[in-house]
Amino acid sequence: MLHGEIMQNWLVFSILVLVFLLVLLAVLLRWRAPLIHQPPAPRTVVYFGGSITAGAGASTAQNAWAAIIAQWLEHKFHQYAWTHTNSGLAGKSSWYGLIRLQNDLIAKNPDLVFLDFAVNDAGTSRGDLQNGFTTAAEAVIRRIRTKLPAAKLIALILARPDTTGKDARDMWIALARHYDIQFELLDQELTREIGSDQPTGEQLAAYFLSAIDVHPNDNGHRLIAAMIERDLLDLQPAWPKPIDRYGYYFPHSAIYEAEPIIRLAADHDAQSGEWLAVDGALESSQPGASISWSANLCSFGVQTNVGAGAGRLEWSLDGGPFTPLDLSTGTDSLKVIWNFPRAEHTVTIRVVSGKVQLHRFYGI
Repeated sequence: MLHGEIMQNWLVFSILVLVFLLVLLAVLLRWRAPLIHQPPAPRTVVYFGGSITAGAGASTAQNAWAAIIAQWLEHKFHQYAWTHTNSGLAGKSSWYGLIRLQNDLIAKNPDLVFLDFAVNDAGTSRGDLQNGFTTAAEAVIRRIRTKLPAAKLIALILARPDTTGKDARDMWIALARHYDIQFELLDQELTREIGSDQPTGEQLAAYFLSAIDVHPNDNGHRLIAAMIERDLLDLQPAWPKPIDRYGYYFPHSAIYEAEPIIRLAADHDAQSGEWLAVDGALESSQPGASISWSANLCSFGVQTNVGAGAGRLEWSLDGGPFTPLDLSTGTDSLKVIWNFPRAEHTVTIRVVSGKVQLHRFYGI
């Protein structure tokens, strides 16, 4: 009997000790939980725009506004593990932004997007363009909002405080307000910094590469970064309503929301004359040699050779009259022709004289 009581008491004691140890372990784990390292949540930012976003004008890559903001984000929002992608490309407008939107922006699935096309969208009658970039710019915004509804979008309107690019500046302000997008105005920031809404050329040259250059120097890049740092208070998107509840600001923008067509020159539908394959392009110096592409589109572009040594081509839509284009006088290899009704169209490029290289065909 005594032995049984001893065993029973020992069992009760063992159970009590076990319960005590389990409670102690739970308390210790709870106490140590804040000390256990938790990997920071990932966040991705894409800087999407033109030459200023790419860093043009800055003396070093580290002095460009995007690089400054990258460091600031790491410090300001240090609870996140940041991935930075700079998709700035010099001299390209919103139209080409649509061409590369999927690969250079949407595929990155960013949480934060800086959008800079206002400077390159300036001018509504640039050579072979008609009616400006208004519909393409709106399509860029709508496609980002549709594909990345949870991303915070900030439009950078980096125009100078003069009449340079005023048409594109005003258009981007109107679009940003229409779609409830946060936007930053470099011209207003500069007038506050300088203390005058009519700064002299000498005053502007303190922030740009010259009194008439659109590219900011180190001071200008720092000013762009400073206004972003001041106004970017959180990373939460501020869409008051879904994209399908916003009407179009420009009536014809809808035709530019289709997925772009990107085809190599060799991927054509018809060819005549002699063409040579050179470094992934097709090249011909034979007058009358032609290549055609057929697709459902309302605008198209061709990537060609330009400058000294380049020849002359002409293009035709659906067998209509040919329009000449002198490549030797150009500096931008992307030639855009657009704003015709969306339908199944055939575009023909024909050599007139000299050497013509065709690298890619783009359609929207």
